[in-house]
Amino acid sequence: MAASRQSLDLGLPLVRPLVLMHPSDPNTYEIDFEYYLGADLLVVPTFFKEGVQRLYLPHGHWRSLFHPEQYYQGKRWHTLQSPPFNEILCFVKEDATLAHLLPNLT
Repeated sequence: MAASRQSLDLGLPLVRPLVLMHPSDPNTYEIDFEYYLGADLLVVPTFFKEGVQRLYLPHGHWRSLFHPEQYYQGKRWHTLQSPPFNEILCFVKEDATLAHLLPNLT
């Protein structure tokens, strides 16, 4: 709901390319398969039934939305096992409001 309100108030799209959110990070310039949903949720669609998925996480510390025990360092590329097709790779910035709703596993 807050992301929708922010989009309305600021004129930002709800679905945002990485380069819009991180214009000073040259790694984001050509990434067209990952996107933000609002300001805090990074979505990485899965294109392969099995195998690995290469993805880029921008600056910050990130947690997997569906596996919150998994932490990732940002501003680098990661290679992960492709999830099952009933699950999508979603990441939440550690300092985001949404992250406070995830279980505290530290």
